[in-house]
Amino acid sequence: MDNDDLVEVESPTSAMDDTEDEPEEEQEPGPEAESRQENDSRTSRKRQLHILQSLRWLSAMHIICYHFLAETGNKRWDNFASWGASQLTYFFVLSGFILAYQYTDRGITNVGKFLFKRWARLYPTYLLSIIVQCIALPKVGIPVDAGALAAVFFSLTAWIPRYFLNFINTPGWSVGAFLFQYMLFPTLLKPISRAKQGTRFKKLLPACWIFSILEAGHAMGIDISLFKPFNWVMLPPHTGSFMFGIVLGCSFLESEKRPTATRIPQLVRHFGLSVTVVATVLLFVFTRATSVPSILYYWTSHGLFMPLFAFIIWLGALETDCLLRHWLSLKPCLLLGQVSFTVYILQGCVNTFSANWIGPWINKQFGLSLDYNYVFLVAANVIGFIIHFVFEQPAYNALLFLDSRNDTQTAPEVGTIRTTRRKKKMSGWKRTFNTFISYEWVRVIAYYL
Repeated sequence: MDNDDLVEVESPTSAMDDTEDEPEEEQEPGPEAESRQENDSRTSRKRQLHILQSLRWLSAMHIICYHFLAETGNKRWDNFASWGASQLTYFFVLSGFILAYQYTDRGITNVGKFLFKRWARLYPTYLLSIIVQCIALPKVGIPVDAGALAAVFFSLTAWIPRYFLNFINTPGWSVGAFLFQYMLFPTLLKPISRAKQGTRFKKLLPACWIFSILEAGHAMGIDISLFKPFNWVMLPPHTGSFMFGIVLGCSFLESEKRPTATRIPQLVRHFGLSVTVVATVLLFVFTRATSVPSILYYWTSHGLFMPLFAFIIWLGALETDCLLRHWLSLKPCLLLGQVSFTVYILQGCVNTFSANWIGPWINKQFGLSLDYNYVFLVAANVIGFIIHFVFEQPAYNALLFLDSRNDTQTAPEVGTIRTTRRKKKMSGWKRTFNTFISYEWVRVIAYYL
């Protein structure tokens, strides 16, 4: 779920602005250059993916409702909230889709820089939530477990079942999951992008969907000893969803290059997204997730709806829907989509403050007796907006600034080539370590304050 970038999510995430600043190559004038420029402009226009960015916020709100607002006493609302865990599939599929869509053609020239940017997008807000919770929880009588704190700080809760559920930041497991999947991405991208379109649709996409069944069985605690090698791969969750998104992104990019290869009827292109979204909402409102068999219930949060979300993402990326395209492309919707990961990762902090301070304060000031749940979603979005623009974005820029200083340091005239080669081999882990121990943190923080 990088500002995915999801989401990168990216923004997981997450991934909406997963672009690296690289010098453009000079092109000679001529028909081929003009055609190439026309294709590049069309690609850059489509890569804004406004509809998907707005839908990401709706998915984040659905997940938050599942976590905190699933037992309100209203049957229809509770039915809808019970399906919230299924939206995790959307986040991870979308993250893989956007990364594949953006990096398939140009490739990843510097893996260390790619990983550092993904870490810089995800971790600052996550670290802020840990600090805030460690201060707030003891004040409300909840002790902070040292083991859980260490697992959360190093983003290992997705790997350690004992600490997966914790009071500090349970949704933070997705940060560790995204970082793990970002490390897999450069390796997976090449073979998937070189596969034939038929191979992707007939073999790779079904294989990723079947893999999600194993993840669901693993989550249920089913003994799958015949698939022992998969036990490690299944953690962190939604690795199959992320790979599904990579395959989908490569397939969509191929369909743009060869429009005749994947023909979609005009009626589906113009109304399919709206009809599918409305039908999905109605399904969630009139049925309850717990009413399905156990294996399907666990599968709902581990990839059951992969084909459905793939259809939504594909049509949303086309940006041809006649009904939703206008509304989901409005600036307020895009801003909500931009802060969706911030709201998602801070939901535990906001819940602590809403239940213990914000809700009681509003009741006291206005003489009301409202449950804090009534102000929770509003508080989550308001705080998410503030944190995103006041802290997360400046922190991301500060980390990139520190990283750029390492890249732009001038080398001595003697041995310039050797020094340059040594700098290019700097890994993402070394960049992260150098950033943590750099004294320039003080200067950068003072600058942004």
